[in-house]
Amino acid sequence: MALPPFGARALRTAVGRSGVVTVAALSLLLTGCGGDGDEAATAPPSASVSPSASTKPKASASPEDELAKLAVAGDVSEASVSPMFVGQVNGAKGVKAGRAACQPLAGMLGYELPGTPVATSHHGIEPKSVDGVNGALWLASYADRAGAVAALAEVRTAVSACRKGFTSRLGVVEEHFGSVQPFASPRLADETVAYHLDWMRSVREGPGDHRTCVALRADTVVAAVCGERNITMSMDPVLVDVARAQAERLAG
Repeated sequence: MALPPFGARALRTAVGRSGVVTVAALSLLLTGCGGDGDEAATAPPSASVSPSASTKPKASASPEDELAKLAVAGDVSEASVSPMFVGQVNGAKGVKAGRAACQPLAGMLGYELPGTPVATSHHGIEPKSVDGVNGALWLASYADRAGAVAALAEVRTAVSACRKGFTSRLGVVEEHFGSVQPFASPRLADETVAYHLDWMRSVREGPGDHRTCVALRADTVVAAVCGERNITMSMDPVLVDVARAQAERLAG
């Protein structure tokens, strides 16, 4: 099940800790490895013959479709990865940080990576066990390697600048994160950034759940895997497996 639009609180409010959102109705965008679009077939040059359905030029795949083919799909470790509903993605966009330095991390709460990607693709991670970690996987492709490098660098810089926490807001909903803690993850793809967010139930009540994210870059594509849990600050092995599988897929 994909993380709901805004943090761990929305997860419990929307469906409960053990709730499961069905993904059977989603269109299956992920159909294998990425590749070039089919060559357009052309009809014989004749003014009196109209192109048939088999001879009309085929539309090339959009950047979003090509990027979706690069995402892992189906069963990965103890989880299932499937496309998100468009409403989930759109409803999460626009999270703002209380401090500009922390905006890359606030954007990550809404499944957005820094910079100006040419295409994005969003997917939910649904655990197979009732106590598994709900998560999300999303990819962003950039026009060139420099754009992807800069995007991941912004996330890395924000992790360092926001160690004492930050606030974020989406509409009237405000979240408080008591700390941001980087941690060492397995090196995946060309470079990796991993961190925990210590979510606050409230300023008075203290720490609540923890949100863990791993962002990795492979050439011009940046992928992020995030999940939330209320047990420990350790990186859930299922999320690590999804991140590793995604890195391997991007490596070709």
